[in-house]
This record gives sequence, structure tokens and C-alpha cells, in this order.
Amino acid sequence: MAGIETIRTEIDAILKELEAAQTRAQASSKPESDGAKPDESGPPIDIASAIEALGELRDQLEKAAGEAGDAITEHPIAATAAAFLLGLIIGRISKGL
Repeated sequence: MAGIETIRTEIDAILKELEAAQTRAQASSKPESDGAKPDESGPPIDIASAIEALGELRDQLEKAAGEAGDAITEHPIAATAAAFLLGLIIGRISKGL
């Protein structure tokens, strides 16, 4: 399941970026010794809740991928038939466009 690994890697990268942004935001919110104001040009972001939401998303995607893998293992013929029918439908739609 290379697609799941790609998604997991991207979510982890986003989490790291958000954590770095949170660190920068905390550092900029400290009072400056020279009296300069921190940069407040962007919209306020609740980084902690974004990190939590991405973590939950990652967990749900991993759970869904595991369930899909189990369903395919338990019912390989039905999974193959569904994939074939989906391919036919996408083929018909793309010919119509």
C-alpha cells in the first residue's frame, strides 16, 4: 500500500511544519527587549488544534487502510469484481468527456 505510506509521510511532514510554526509563534510572542512588536501580519492560527486534528486524521486513515486490506483479503473475488466495475465506470465517464 504505497499510497498509504505516501499519505502517512505527508501528514507527518505537515505535523512537523506545524510544530515548528508553533515554536516560532511562541518565540515571537515573548516580549522583545528592544521594544519591537512581533509580526502579526497573518491570521491567528490555533496550531495546537491543527496538530491534534492531523494526528486524528492520520489515525483514521491508518484504521481505514487496515479495514480495506482486511476486506480485500477476506473477499478477493468481490474486491476484484468491484475494481473491474469501477474501471469500466471510469472508462465510460472519460469517453463521454
